[in-house]
Amino acid sequence: MNRRWKAGLMVVALGAVGAWMHVRTPTGAKSDGTAAAIQVKTNLSDEAPSLDRLHGEHALEETPEELMVETLELDPPSPEQANAYAVEQLQKSLRMYEEFTVYPPWSRPYADNMRHYVEWNKLRPEGQPFAVDEEKRELSIEVSLDRMYAAPGEAIDALVKVGRLEDGVLLPAAFDRVTARIEWNDPENGYSLAQPLTLEQQGTNFTVSFVPAQIEALAARPREAMFTAEVKKGVFFKVIRIPFQYAVEPVFQVLGIAGDRVENGSLVVDLEVAVAHATPTLIQAVLYDESGQTPIAVYDDYFRPTEPGQQIATITFFGKVLREKNVTGPYSIRALHGVGKNPDAEPQESYWKRDDTPRLLTKLYFPTQFSDADWSSPEKDEKIRQYTALIEAGGL
Repeated sequence: MNRRWKAGLMVVALGAVGAWMHVRTPTGAKSDGTAAAIQVKTNLSDEAPSLDRLHGEHALEETPEELMVETLELDPPSPEQANAYAVEQLQKSLRMYEEFTVYPPWSRPYADNMRHYVEWNKLRPEGQPFAVDEEKRELSIEVSLDRMYAAPGEAIDALVKVGRLEDGVLLPAAFDRVTARIEWNDPENGYSLAQPLTLEQQGTNFTVSFVPAQIEALAARPREAMFTAEVKKGVFFKVIRIPFQYAVEPVFQVLGIAGDRVENGSLVVDLEVAVAHATPTLIQAVLYDESGQTPIAVYDDYFRPTEPGQQIATITFFGKVLREKNVTGPYSIRALHGVGKNPDAEPQESYWKRDDTPRLLTKLYFPTQFSDADWSSPEKDEKIRQYTALIEAGGL
């Protein structure tokens, strides 16, 4: 049994017998702060301490010999060793930075971990078992909305699933009450009823559709609001609340493509847009093949209009991505959405989106028309220069 393994056993023993929390530092232990003292027992007994020693009158006055340890000293690293370690870490950081910045942060190859660019408006169902019936079977509720954000005049479809669970299958059950309503954050009274909803039942499913912008309490301007479902069975009840967002008027609209071209080796697309407020607006989009089935690249950056009204917003898909994906155009721009700002709204930030139909298509392009060069920028070059200078200086 090696020393470290025995020391590990003694740590477990210390946790089990909390009375032995007073451990003496062996005589002569170094305490000048320049070296770490690691205590390792060399003469551990395989026999556990007796109960008499654990619970005796003077059990805490002396450290049991079985817990006495000798001290091993670790010398601090030399300056050369410390610098070598620093250089190694700097080189590692530089490699990671160079790998990440092959593509710019605003346009990168589409990958499985980027599904949120496409599924940004989806919500996961919420719910859980909340009670049992007379036969001790679990009763469950699950609530889902088909979207998180509704554009002006757009409906949200809600589904409330309630029933009893048998072998993981939801079956119909009798409930005292299953209701739904819209609540909003009233500045005067906090969250209050905005509108009751009438659910339609089919088996375990209760459905309803509502248009947030057409609800009186929400129609004046965007408000903090939520869909609330409630189920009751005897003394048991469960309430599920799911927040949603909506717009009364569009803060940002993409009207079409004004033109597209290859510029500096990348695909540049001019979008014709209508801006309601001259505030920074996030634009996110996914570039697909012509069929709209194969995602190629993502765009993610801010457009900063200086005035409201109809104008051009330019987005760029990095050339190296299109060259490597080796997909011939025309290309389809889909999942166009983002966040704008409405100073009169509550909250002020508001989503915007463009439906994928009618399609936004570019002209015909071949992958060889795009550059295969890595991304370069003054900021990137300066960051690499700083890393390189530190490495050449030995990490100092």
